[in-house]
Amino acid sequence: MASKSGQVAAGFRKFVFILAIIASVYPPAIAAKCTSTFINPNSESEKGLFRVEIRKGQRRTISGTKRSYTLYLPQPAAGLPGPPFPLIVIAHGFLMSGTQQGNNSLYFAQRGIAVLSPNLTRVLWGDKNRVDNIKDVIDQLCWVKRQSESKKSSLYGMIDKDRVGLTGNSSGGAVALETLVQAQKQKIPIHAFCSMDGAPWDKSWSYMPKLTSLKILSLRAEPSICNEHARMLNFLRSSNVSFDDIKIIGAHHCDAENPTTLRCMCICGRSRSQYRELFQRLTYLFFRDAFAVPRIDGQNKSLSEIADDLEHAGKVTVRFNQQGSTKVCGIHDRPNDE
Repeated sequence: MASKSGQVAAGFRKFVFILAIIASVYPPAIAAKCTSTFINPNSESEKGLFRVEIRKGQRRTISGTKRSYTLYLPQPAAGLPGPPFPLIVIAHGFLMSGTQQGNNSLYFAQRGIAVLSPNLTRVLWGDKNRVDNIKDVIDQLCWVKRQSESKKSSLYGMIDKDRVGLTGNSSGGAVALETLVQAQKQKIPIHAFCSMDGAPWDKSWSYMPKLTSLKILSLRAEPSICNEHARMLNFLRSSNVSFDDIKIIGAHHCDAENPTTLRCMCICGRSRSQYRELFQRLTYLFFRDAFAVPRIDGQNKSLSEIADDLEHAGKVTVRFNQQGSTKVCGIHDRPNDE
């Protein structure tokens, strides 16, 4: 007779499969052309931050797919640091779209970090879809960098090709990690990587020992089936690269999204604003410090200092400078200290 945990796992897989079918039948709309809107700092708490252009468009990528994307661009202004700006590519989670990282992306751009948010194929099962997603994320990244180097482009001079980072939540963390793997194979420089409660794919495992040095943060919620019980730790520990690990005490998987959805919470637990804000703030601080972005929002402490303060307050657990290849579990094992 199947165990109770096995029955629960089977029911979970069936539920996700049904959602995947619904998502494939009703795919997200793709914008017909590039459009721009501008967001101004509109409160006392946002005083001194960047005005942001939110540029939505679509282009045919290297896989032959028409992909929609959103680009969040800080706008040069007197009294604020000028371009070129560092760039983060942020990958959304399973069954979602870039909308679920919209608030985070705006937050980063208001503080001087440009963000590229590509929409991925929603149904990630099957190697072809996964491969196409990775190829297209790299293609979108390289396109933005080329636009920044072309005097004919409105992006000319806006992006710093020497300060590029990757991040993503849930299966978007898997996309970001595999994009990092493939970018390093293709000699495309990536300078920082943050897993926002990512759940990596098996195919990335074999390359981890070959990963070359860069700044890495594992930022995660409490262990659960949705983050595969902190499986990202095993992957990072199987590399030869040191990394930082911060667990937000009490957070659920959906807190890495901002805004999140009822669909995510039905599967992975309730999301609360205080946890979403911690994911947002700590992700920003990681990239701010990694890229030496000027501090314009009054947060003058470093990520390590703020993380220490939060740990003393009982809000996070912190382990800096984790060394790869020291506590390696098997690919499907739970970390001993998740």
